Amino acid sequence: MRQLQRIAIFLLPLWLGMNPSAMAGKLQEELITRSFTGDLPEMKKRRLIRALVVYGPTDFFFREGKPRGI
Repeated sequence: MRQLQRIAIFLLPLWLGMNPSAMAGKLQEELITRSFTGDLPEMKKRRLIRALVVYGPTDFFFREGKPRGI
């Protein structure tokens, strides 16, 4: 029993270190931050669109049912 606990204590950090979601997160972050200058076919292949938008309550809003702002 004691030996099984030692093995579990040794293998648990290794098993947690191989978390596929953490590795996928790193790959996704690299994909997002890397420079990309492709056209529509490349965007479809990549399956990712990155857009720069302005954020603020006064930049775009609706007044009396009509879009206002930038």
